[in-house]
Amino acid sequence: MIVESSEINSSVGTKLYCTTWQTEDAPKAVLFIVHGLGEHSGRYEEMASFFTNNQMAVFSFDHRGHGKSEGKKGHAESIDQFVEDVEYALMHCRSLFLETPIFLFGHSMGGQILATFLDKVKSKEIKGAIISSAWFQIVNPPPAWQIKLIKKLKLIIPKLTISNGINPEIVSSVAAEVKIYREDPLVHDKISVALFYSLFKNGLQLTQHAQPVNIPVLVCHGDKDQITSISASEQYANNLGEKAEFKIWEGSFHEPHHDFEKEKVMQYYLDWVIGKI
Repeated sequence: MIVESSEINSSVGTKLYCTTWQTEDAPKAVLFIVHGLGEHSGRYEEMASFFTNNQMAVFSFDHRGHGKSEGKKGHAESIDQFVEDVEYALMHCRSLFLETPIFLFGHSMGGQILATFLDKVKSKEIKGAIISSAWFQIVNPPPAWQIKLIKKLKLIIPKLTISNGINPEIVSSVAAEVKIYREDPLVHDKISVALFYSLFKNGLQLTQHAQPVNIPVLVCHGDKDQITSISASEQYANNLGEKAEFKIWEGSFHEPHHDFEKEKVMQYYLDWVIGKI
């Protein structure tokens, strides 16, 4: 596996840190990973190793305010800013792999970003997409009065950050994976009021009004997820039409790719991608 790092500039000049995991030979496809809230692209190195061992390249980048990218921790003006960053990163990825099919993979907040990208951008560069444990709705949403307060705060101090409320103990059912999450210096628990409100409202919109897609989409969710709603993922998948498939990972918490059946999960993703090339 050949690992290369690079930086790209967003439309407003924010530097975004990118990582490419390449095979020795020409890859069959590229998996473009869109990571979740508070984490970073480096948390997908194990998945990258698995895919490159099966002649697939992997590309990812750290969102603004995450990992090694620039920006205030946990802040973006709205989900639209993240979607635009995906567009810029996708152009960079395509420049590295001019003729290779590209598949998107988005987890948690990254799943919502990916779903919004599919809904708004309609890119012809994408062969298929995998949406994992997406944040369309959260299992324990704030009460209505807190949502109203956050809405007001985003107009006055949009960059104000609060805790994202993620308990590391429910990220995975595997204690070793929880320990890795806790001890990762690049993982943080911040989210700004502007970003939270945008994700909260946009997630509801996607659940209720997502449009059918013209590329294959795999929507999957662990049935023991205590962070994001499995029923919202299923509703979203149903809205996408006949091109979509909904997959439940029985016994998995929020991160199936870091849970007790992670090898089975990654093999399923690999087989799915190969079947769509």
